[in-house]
Amino acid sequence: MQLITPDYAARIRHAREKKGLTQKDFAQLISEKESLVHNMETGKHEPGIDLARKLEKMLGIVIVEQHEETAGGNSKAGREGLTIGDFVKFRK
Repeated sequence: MQLITPDYAARIRHAREKKGLTQKDFAQLISEKESLVHNMETGKHEPGIDLARKLEKMLGIVIVEQHEETAGGNSKAGREGLTIGDFVKFRK
């Protein structure tokens, strides 16, 4: 399972600033809206995996992590995979 790192917003902002790019310039570079860049950098919008991979490539950062799916002792989850409730607990 691929998950976005909890500190994605700070990583994106720091890497963009390190490259000397404004939010507007960076948005144009990745063909996205400036408001989307702003919302990601403030933590209001978590990028999807595809966009996160694009950001990783453009900024030279890691914001997507690979995690093993585990049942966590729940036999039902072991047979059917994780539930939404399991995922919410996992992200904390």
